[in-house]
Amino acid sequence: MDKMVHVIAYAILGFLMGTSLRKSGIRSYALLGMMLALSIGLADETHQLFVQVRNASATDLLADGLGSFVGAYSIKLHFLSKLKS
Repeated sequence: MDKMVHVIAYAILGFLMGTSLRKSGIRSYALLGMMLALSIGLADETHQLFVQVRNASATDLLADGLGSFVGAYSIKLHFLSKLKS
């Protein structure tokens, strides 16, 4: 359940990052949006190394990466399908 929350949260973040980059005219908006969202996940997991009541997890980071990918590239798929129709 915890990993699903990570995937959903980072999919939303990746989507928002990718959307804002697309609107600013950046050509590789999906890749950059995914990387920015994933860097936030990495910063969060690194921060958890220094908090006693939290623990950093590689599987959380993987879930963050999966969510970032899904969110950012869903924009690209959406607009590619609009171009074809």
